Amino acid sequence: MNNKDNGNLIQLSMPRVAGIDLRKEMSERPYVVLGLGVVAGYVLGGGLFTRLTGRLLVTGLRAVALPLMTKAALNFVESAVQAQPEPAPNDTPAGTAPAV
Repeated sequence: MNNKDNGNLIQLSMPRVAGIDLRKEMSERPYVVLGLGVVAGYVLGGGLFTRLTGRLLVTGLRAVALPLMTKAALNFVESAVQAQPEPAPNDTPAGTAPAV
């Protein structure tokens, strides 16, 4: 067998799926392809509706939601502080008598 035949065998064993060249993806991002394979095996093996999956989803959502909610709260406080008008130099604070 020469190199041309070997290349054709590789092409036959690595089809294009949904327009994606699997051989190229495996060479450029091997860990992503490996992770996708693990997830596909987990789902096909029946692990989708288990307690472990539920716990992993809840933990993942908490890990993602906490920074997002913190950032949203900080942006809200920052915009509220910036929207507050600054007092004019002649204004006196509420509850105090003007200087005579």
